[in-house]
Amino acid sequence: MLRTIAPVFLALTLPLQAAQVGDPPLEAPVLSAASEVHARLHHDWTDSGLWIRGRAYKANAAPTGFTYIPFLGSRAAATYPIELALERATVGGAELPLEGAAEVTLDGDVVTLDRGAVRVRYELALESVEQVFVVDTGELEGDLQLVLDVDTDLAVGLDGAGYRFDGPEGGARYGAAFALDARGGRTPVPAAFDGGRLALTVPAWIVERSGGQVVVDPVLSTYAVRIRSANQRDADVAYDRTTDAFIFVYEDDFAIGDSDVYVRVLDAQTGALLVQTFLDISAQSWVDPSVANLNGDNVSLIAARVDGATQDAIRGRIFDHDAGAMQSGSFEIAGTGGLGFSFNNSSPDVAGNNAPNAGTEFCVVWARQVLGVGGIVQYRTVGASGQLGPLENVSQPSGVIASQVRISESTGDLSTAYAWNVAYVAESSSSGEKDIRGVQLDPGGGIRVGDRVLDSLSSSAEPVSLDVSDAIDVGGQDPTYVVTWGDASQAANDVLVAVCRNNQRVGSINLTFSEHAQFGLEQGAASVGTTFEDFVVCYQEKDGADTRVWTTILNLSAPNQLAVAERRVELLPAVGATGTFERAGVASRFSGGRLSSRWVGIGWAADNGGDLDVFGATFAVSAANAVADQYCYGNANSTGDRGFLTLTGDRSTTSMKVARASALPRAQFALLLVADGNGSVPMVGGGQGLLCLGGTIGRYVGQIRLTDVNGRAEFDVDPGALPRGAASVAAASGDVLRFQVWHRDFVGGATSNLTNAVRLVFE
Repeated sequence: MLRTIAPVFLALTLPLQAAQVGDPPLEAPVLSAASEVHARLHHDWTDSGLWIRGRAYKANAAPTGFTYIPFLGSRAAATYPIELALERATVGGAELPLEGAAEVTLDGDVVTLDRGAVRVRYELALESVEQVFVVDTGELEGDLQLVLDVDTDLAVGLDGAGYRFDGPEGGARYGAAFALDARGGRTPVPAAFDGGRLALTVPAWIVERSGGQVVVDPVLSTYAVRIRSANQRDADVAYDRTTDAFIFVYEDDFAIGDSDVYVRVLDAQTGALLVQTFLDISAQSWVDPSVANLNGDNVSLIAARVDGATQDAIRGRIFDHDAGAMQSGSFEIAGTGGLGFSFNNSSPDVAGNNAPNAGTEFCVVWARQVLGVGGIVQYRTVGASGQLGPLENVSQPSGVIASQVRISESTGDLSTAYAWNVAYVAESSSSGEKDIRGVQLDPGGGIRVGDRVLDSLSSSAEPVSLDVSDAIDVGGQDPTYVVTWGDASQAANDVLVAVCRNNQRVGSINLTFSEHAQFGLEQGAASVGTTFEDFVVCYQEKDGADTRVWTTILNLSAPNQLAVAERRVELLPAVGATGTFERAGVASRFSGGRLSSRWVGIGWAADNGGDLDVFGATFAVSAANAVADQYCYGNANSTGDRGFLTLTGDRSTTSMKVARASALPRAQFALLLVADGNGSVPMVGGGQGLLCLGGTIGRYVGQIRLTDVNGRAEFDVDPGALPRGAASVAAASGDVLRFQVWHRDFVGGATSNLTNAVRLVFE
């Protein structure tokens, strides 16, 4: 079985191996290391001026002045801006003419605030900012004095010939100033701070020697009391077909209460970094980012919740993949006021459209609360250039509080589904009982199937990490999609998966049970994506002090059943427990418009030595389709794992199938069993296993296998020759047969055990 996984740390490294049907071939494995986060300066023009993000600071250049904000670690209790504005400039006591508002320009990494007679130039570096005053003194003589108005909550103290701005977690240094004369001489400039004003005084002899223009040059830099840390979290992913690239977005915490959204675009085959930029680097806090793609227009929409003083808005921005850059300016998708009320918005999620034609739209969904009471599901479409459609409400029942609103990554199968699937948690304001509810939307934003219950939960349930997939046309059924969530009320949270069709649940599984994994471990932060025939579930799991990230592949087997095709593929080896789960983002080439591809992009956050870092991977779904759903929960074998069985092929009565057993002890005999009924016989034959078969049991005695070095064994299943006791029979349409693998084992002595069982419905 071919499987390709490319785990990466963002700075991403993506080694890829082999392509699948519909994917461009790779000549050889490729390893590409991208630059680390914040390895370059970022600039962004907004209504509040030019924002700059370096490695050790962020800054704002506006007509009113320059603000320097030192980066003191993601866990800093607050930000500590230092606002610098040129108040006056004199030569020999005579005022130089200054414009009231500066003209702000950017040339490379140099920002200039032009006040007429004084141009304040800020030369930007990753770790510091050099402030340069260029002063036209004209014919005036005498000392030059520059007076800056300084506004900051940091304490100001001397630092040699310069000053320090000190806070409990660090601050900034304002280095000693020097004057440069026309002959290239460099002379120290005395500085004095008093009452919020910083005065720099250049002696008259330097002014006289300067030939009418004086350059004064101090430097701003950051220092931290503790080692700086940077948290990245809440990753989401989309795929752009035209550029064959995955776009990763995630929070980058500047301080508590100030998060920026970072954007990285990577080549889907090599992992090469194509673009790195920010959605927003202002003093506002942007959190909970979500991204989706419009195939026809080659753009992606990134939406996020913007923290306000009392209420939060939803804002968005378009990324143009052709230009490799953000379209200018963000725009408001959901505001915080209107109609005499104050609104709060949460849980933004974005859907795209994988159709190849232009003129398609995004859809953004979220939960809106009025005056902190109640919650309704709202949505609106957004065009490729940011054009907003009408604000719409989902007609949900009265007395229901909506939260965790999620929408499918794309419109799904174009020939049959072509709709957005929406799911959310609904809590009764009177009883507190919760449901998973859903609605389906047309690609233009109209209601296709109205709001209804997808799953009724117990009164004690605490659904968390809700997600919903695209719909795919598989198994001869109407388009099918899945909804995933966890239940935090349980002693150990498990991932639950509901099979849905036409906004109605038709089946469900507990993923731990179906995977024959270990109960008692906490699973969470599940998210789901689709290929053209697979559901890809990614989740995190805690085992003591370790957290691992797994991916499992599910197929539709019987009309309303899910079968595990590939079980618990490890994307990230054990790392320290984070304390809380961070949801993964999942997007496939299918959801981005490459309709036959089985490549998936995944991004998640995990503890990495005390800080949260975002990791990413590309994953090739390479398992054959599973056609029999798993049931029965047995005992662990000598590997510490439980033997796991899949049956692949199709459900016909004519074609061959393959039974694959894994997680078995190495170099042990294994035997496939088949039966027409269920059973539950513990410690069968004096061994450790649970026999899950009943009725007439047949044995594939002609296919006794020795497990390989990976603990695997394969068996051929011919529907025309099924062992039934001493006889051999052919399967008929409608027959339901069950399969299980018995194997030898050694636990303190010779013994035996069994895998789980699978159930095949022939058609």
